[in-house]
Amino acid sequence: MPVLVKENGTEEMALQLGRFISDSNWVKDNYPDLIDKYTEQYIAVLDKKVIAYVPTMEKVLDNIDEMGIDPNLVILKFLTREEISFLL
Repeated sequence: MPVLVKENGTEEMALQLGRFISDSNWVKDNYPDLIDKYTEQYIAVLDKKVIAYVPTMEKVLDNIDEMGIDPNLVILKFLTREEISFLL
């Protein structure tokens, strides 16, 4: 349960952060099932539900926009079985 802070209008921000953390944990906890169902797809998760899944980031963002959802409130994740390396 998120902490509610009522100072300076930050209550909504605290709720959004709590939802984001909860959704992130849900993706982590359900990753094996998600990758079996949505391999090589971008998924969008909100309120512990996959609300969109498509093969490109552009399309998943378009889907979220069409639903009228702020993309800043959604967990976006590309699901792949391949190991991804980043060069810094």
